Amino acid sequence: MYFRYGNFVHPQGEVAFEGMSSNAIRSPRNQPLVIRKTLACSLEIVGADQVAINNRLILLQQAYASEGKAHIAGFYLDNGQRTQIEINGNQSETGLIVSSFPTPQAVDGSDFSTHLKVGFTITADFVPFNAAELVDYGESLSFEGTAGPRTVWQVTDTGEPRQWTLAQKTTQKVVQSGFAVGRTGYPTANARKYSDVFLNAESAGTSYDTPQLNGAAYRLYRVNWQYRYEAGAASSGLPLIR
Repeated sequence: MYFRYGNFVHPQGEVAFEGMSSNAIRSPRNQPLVIRKTLACSLEIVGADQVAINNRLILLQQAYASEGKAHIAGFYLDNGQRTQIEINGNQSETGLIVSSFPTPQAVDGSDFSTHLKVGFTITADFVPFNAAELVDYGESLSFEGTAGPRTVWQVTDTGEPRQWTLAQKTTQKVVQSGFAVGRTGYPTANARKYSDVFLNAESAGTSYDTPQLNGAAYRLYRVNWQYRYEAGAASSGLPLIR
């Protein structure tokens, strides 16, 4: 059995399998965001002298400096058949990512004289089956004032403070704000909850954040919104649940 990383083929038996894991990375909504597969391997460089061992290590580091979706990393049978111990970058969202490049793992008296043990780790993120498009979301409504009378208190030199009514009716201010994060594109901002008659058009708006580049793919597209209202009567309401 031999190991292959993209177009780089290791000699038969050079690479040893150390472990493989597949873990779900969850979104803030506790839904699977990606499935992260990790493949850990080790190998032993054997050379005639220190120069040969060092040159082989340089060659390995150059080979594993290339990442992307075009690569497959895994073990092959002697007849060339692929095994289940592999990570297929073509099927992943990120392509292959070398999270730990080939580096020496152990030191003893003969290291770098006759042999050198090296380890490396490869990861890739995969989109879960039926992955939700809405990754994160939140909205809030805040109410300021009751539209009731406006009063003030006057403190006097002597006697009790006195309360004065300046207006029988006032306004209530409402702020509707929120955000939504999509997996592969910008979600739709929530619609305005109250009538445009009460909307402060100058302060209302939406904004868009740059998506996150994860290896070979963009994800986590965030849109934000905020609407301010003012009316002569008290309002009520609850945020929209999505």
